[in-house]
Parts: sequence; structure tokens; C-alpha cells
Amino acid sequence: MQTNTSPRRSSSSSSAKAIALIRAARWLCPGGIAFAALAIGTGALADQYTSADQASRRTSLSATHGPSLGLRAGYGVPLGSTAQGYDLKGNLSGLIPLWLEVGYRLNPNIFLGGFFQFGFGLSPEGCGGSINCSQNDMRFGLQAHYHFLPAKIYDPWIGIGAGYEILHQSVSGNLFGPFSGSGSASGFEFGNVQAGLDLKISKGFTLGPFATFTLAQFSSGDLA
Repeated sequence: MQTNTSPRRSSSSSSAKAIALIRAARWLCPGGIAFAALAIGTGALADQYTSADQASRRTSLSATHGPSLGLRAGYGVPLGSTAQGYDLKGNLSGLIPLWLEVGYRLNPNIFLGGFFQFGFGLSPEGCGGSINCSQNDMRFGLQAHYHFLPAKIYDPWIGIGAGYEILHQSVSGNLFGPFSGSGSASGFEFGNVQAGLDLKISKGFTLGPFATFTLAQFSSGDLA
């Protein structure tokens, strides 16, 4: 994926990414291990713990239902190859994604929503010096999460999703003369699987690690 103006030609390439992230989320809902992120949601500000009673504390931390907003950040590793047989790591060595999710907590266990990710690509070997490379990866789609222990301080969860992905790359420089070029590839993300652990910092706000693996196929594009 697993992170322009040239004419596109038909291609078929597979792409996968494994991403390890930290997620912070704010409820009225609801991520590995790299960059911390902050999310602002629609819920009221959390009250400080005032009760020594553990059961009451857990109940007060449990979201029931309502809108949810989350923000994720981390590091992604591209896997797979282009239609021409080139390793995707030849187009980008890694990805730093910013992932926004918006949805609704149907009940304490189930979250449904959409996501949008913009990833900043890390240039592969061969870029640098007189050669400038730029890559980015965009994903968007739908997802669902299931929370196993929504009333507890530590809440493990799993998720699935699917969507669409667009990978773009541009190159410019001056070797034996100035040059520039760009290419892109796009296609459906057949699915992604997610797993994480939410730590309830306060009512309506969680922070925790998560990992996701995505599988996509670029059905059109002109990346080498």
C-alpha cells in the first residue's frame, strides 16, 4: 500500500503494509509502537477520578454510545511488487501515516465508521544528492471495531476494514541535465485487520498501541 500527471496504463500489482502505531482517541468512543498522536472528540471533558470504588470507576470510564473521533500515527512497511516485478521498496522504503477515523459507537462493544489516511513516504536508496524523490500514499474506506472489555481500564480490541488506495511518486534532479517525472498507482484495498489495546486515560479519552496489516491490489497506474 501495508505508503502525477503522467498518463496511466493498465497494470495489476499487489501491495501490502504492516503498520505499527500509537493511537489516541476521544469518545462519546474509541493504537506497534512508534509515534504518539492526539485526538479530539465530541464528548465532554473527563472528570477526575473522585471515587475509590473500583467498580464505579470502571463504569464511569465505559463509553455507551455516541460519535467518535480518533487520530493515529506510526510507521508503515511496504510489502509486495509492482506489475513489472519491481519490489515496492524500490519506490518507497517506509511510510509515516496520519490516520483519521470518524464513526459511531453503537454500544460499548461495537464501533462503526470511516477512515482517511495520508502517508508521507520515505525515499528509497538511489534518492538523495542530485536526485530528489517524493512519495505519498492515500487510503480511505470503512471499518468496524469490536471491544472486548469496554468497562475495564485496559480494553483489547480487534477491527476489520476495506477501502481504496492511491500511491504517488515524483522524481527530479540534474545528472547529465535536468529531468523530472512522476507516476501513480491506485486500486482497491481488499481488507485490513487491526488489533490494539486501549488504555482509558479518563472518561471519553483513550491511548494505546495497535498494529494493522492491509492487503491491496493496484489495478491501474504507471509506477515502475
